[in-house]
Amino acid sequence: MRKEDDAAPRGQETGISRRHLAALPLGAAALAAMAGSAPARETLEGPSLAERAAIEDLFTSYVWSYDCSDVALFLSLFVEDDPLVVGMGKPHRGKKAMADWFAYLLDIRERENGLWLHQAAHHHYRCHGANWLVYSYATHFAYDLGAKGYAVRSLGYFVSELVRAGQGFRFRRFSIAHWDKTALPWSKPLPWAEADGLKS
Repeated sequence: MRKEDDAAPRGQETGISRRHLAALPLGAAALAAMAGSAPARETLEGPSLAERAAIEDLFTSYVWSYDCSDVALFLSLFVEDDPLVVGMGKPHRGKKAMADWFAYLLDIRERENGLWLHQAAHHHYRCHGANWLVYSYATHFAYDLGAKGYAVRSLGYFVSELVRAGQGFRFRRFSIAHWDKTALPWSKPLPWAEADGLKS
């Protein structure tokens, strides 16, 4: 190995070589910053890592609110201006209608004498103007208290439009649909297109 391979370039005598810096945690990012080429976003095609974490937090709050019967938390996850939920093709516009939909689903759970748990995962991101469209797996588990049996109650997917709110995000549009193995969800019209009077 030549001695100059381990040396800093002329004018950048930092006390540590590029080879050693690259071996450290985050070394590659530090080298990019030294070169003035560090990207402003972690990815070119989707949200930054910080945005992804905030989106994950939003969906986590959604499933906790629903499975713990917390309607106030559920409603707080949505914007104040014209929020919309589309549940299996049926629109529920505004927080009063959304709260009624929430109560309707909880009533089904109680009549079934069960426990429900939901998961939202495998998010796929699409830019939608200044907002993000997020397509997610929606898996619904159930436990029958009478029969003492576990089951997967339904398999579906969420489509959500997210807007920035402070350091995080809120839902503007939110939908759930049955799983469709024949087409990618983002190849279809938006679930709320008809309710919003859109052509596609």
